[in-house]
Amino acid sequence: MRSVFNGECSHVEINRLIAILKQHGCRGVVGIGGGKTLDTAKAIGYYQKLPVVVIPDDRLHRCANQRAVGYLHRSR
Repeated sequence: MRSVFNGECSHVEINRLIAILKQHGCRGVVGIGGGKTLDTAKAIGYYQKLPVVVIPDDRLHRCANQRAVGYLHRSR
């Protein structure tokens, strides 16, 4: 299933995409693109407790996303 991102990582956009995800019974999230797109994909995965795959569209985003994973903290 594929849906187009509207360009802003906002609660409205995240909720819109979550509704589509639920409608189609998706079991994971794939984000392809730049920072806002990938942030939105990660947020959807977080809120829905689903696996997320991010595919950056250029080298700058690849480096930033690899570093971001290193700074993820869990509450104890």
